[in-house]
Amino acid sequence: MRPFCFAALIVLAGCQTKSEMRNLPWDAGLPKTYAAPFDKVRAACEDALRESYFKINEKESRPTEANRHQILAGQGPTSGNRYVRVHVENQQTQCTVWLVVRSKVDSRENEPADNAVAEDLHKKIAARVSK
Repeated sequence: MRPFCFAALIVLAGCQTKSEMRNLPWDAGLPKTYAAPFDKVRAACEDALRESYFKINEKESRPTEANRHQILAGQGPTSGNRYVRVHVENQQTQCTVWLVVRSKVDSRENEPADNAVAEDLHKKIAARVSK
């Protein structure tokens, strides 16, 4: 039993949590600016996440300030095992979106794949915004 408990502690120590993602600085992640209204950009973000098999956490997805909205979502182990945090900032005539993607089991080896997922999400958002 003791080896199992020790192994569980090691695994938990390297795991990302929703609270860590939620508490990142609002401008953390990969930024892109879109020349579109706030509601259209926010909807495009949500659609892109769903298309990529992220389940949006409705309780954690909310406005954080008058001109900012946060979306938290996660994937299960069969579809990527990642968390994503999206911040959308309304800047009058355009919106900036910051995407942070992290594997639930945090390691340096996962960073390139997490960055590729963030880039892919931005491509999907851009395609939806341009429609």
